[in-house]
Amino acid sequence: MSLLNDTVVEGVGDIIDNGDGDNGDGDSDKNSLGFGNITIGTIGVDKDDKDDDEDNNNNISHLVPSPSIVPSNSSPTSHLRPPSTTGASVSAFPISQILFGTTTDTTTTKQPPKKAHIVSIQALKASASSGFLTSTTPGQPSPRPLSWLLLTKVLSPDSSKWAQEATAIKDTYEGFVDELLNSQDWFDAEEWLQAGVFSSHRPPSPSSPHPDDQANHPHSVLRAPPCPNSFLLSEVIKDVLRTHPDLAFYISPPQSSSRLLGVARILYVWARLNQGVKYVQGMNELAGVVFFVLAQSSDWLGGLGLPPGPASSSSAHPHVHPMCEALAYSLTGALLTLNIDVYTSGLDGSATGVAGRVQVVDDLVALHDPALHAHLSNLSLSPSYYLLRWVTTLLSREFTMPDVVSLWDGMLSAADAGRWISYVSACMVMRVRAGLLSSDFQEAMETLQSYPQGEDVDAIVRGARGLYRLERAVADRMRE
Repeated sequence: MSLLNDTVVEGVGDIIDNGDGDNGDGDSDKNSLGFGNITIGTIGVDKDDKDDDEDNNNNISHLVPSPSIVPSNSSPTSHLRPPSTTGASVSAFPISQILFGTTTDTTTTKQPPKKAHIVSIQALKASASSGFLTSTTPGQPSPRPLSWLLLTKVLSPDSSKWAQEATAIKDTYEGFVDELLNSQDWFDAEEWLQAGVFSSHRPPSPSSPHPDDQANHPHSVLRAPPCPNSFLLSEVIKDVLRTHPDLAFYISPPQSSSRLLGVARILYVWARLNQGVKYVQGMNELAGVVFFVLAQSSDWLGGLGLPPGPASSSSAHPHVHPMCEALAYSLTGALLTLNIDVYTSGLDGSATGVAGRVQVVDDLVALHDPALHAHLSNLSLSPSYYLLRWVTTLLSREFTMPDVVSLWDGMLSAADAGRWISYVSACMVMRVRAGLLSSDFQEAMETLQSYPQGEDVDAIVRGARGLYRLERAVADRMRE
């Protein structure tokens, strides 16, 4: 089996279908993941890995209806992107049964289950990776916040412990805030941030949905936070103002200032407590996604056995429920831990560091689409030019928020989040191959650094899952 890299698998021609097999030279140039045949190799496969979200699906497949994927046309401010229910009733999807052990949607009444229930993480992964972490009834709390907390082990699967665990997290976090943010620098930064948010309500330029400089950002009047004694705090505040500038959740007054302050608190506390890593640019994007998912509404807290209640009116947490912020801190920490090698400068050149992650994606493209890889190499377009941001932000800046949270559902359901992002990234590059093959250096850079909006993210995810299965098939054959 030494020639497995040359193995060809037939009949999976629609895994990455970019709709155009022509590379611009008049021939129908089929890439290995696009049309007809698929070349498979062993990039990124751990032969000892047990992919519990794939291998165990047969045991709980009766709980998970097959999703029918449709393109998303949700607004950037939407929290959820519901799947199509072609061939199945919306009420049939079993997320309430998985989370609460009941066929009645417990979260609708904002109450926890009456009896202790042990959540099957295996079943939850299957449901999340199939696209069913979504509300089905207007006004119904989303199951996504609780599901993410369970998938990242912030909360245990035992529902009888959720309220106690969440309360302990909140008490610990607020203790950190009281200890670490009780300084004039923080008070000055807080005042500066609030002034910066309210000083300009200009929406981001349509031609620059992900601005990299504050000149194009809606919060651009004040340029540098007045924290002369805290470089760390200055860096955190500066980047927080750039967080998801196309999302009304973070730019619409008066709530936007308290939300951005919540993200800043989370990042600053985490960085102070993790001196070996501290703060790295890109962490703000992760925290921004987590805070959006958990703090957009507090209604879902009822499922934990906690009073949802209104957002706190205290000066420390206006418009933000303090429990939501505390749990967002723990969830952000869990995600940063998953990606910790990427943020650790001493590991930059290692297989798990940022350079190693970039290399894995580049190797995947080279293996599965050699023609495209050769073209990009001939253009001298280094993969680090675009992959550094993809890797450090877990793709949170490349898509609208509904697509990002959908991607993260799959990521958090995977056995290896870093590898999942690598497969998705490789499929993103191959998805736009037709345009890249006809592009010069500048055009290709623009495509990959500002990924085309409107690409079918569900098709990209299907491709990543297909690629992962192929890699596992090779690993299984190598063990024979």
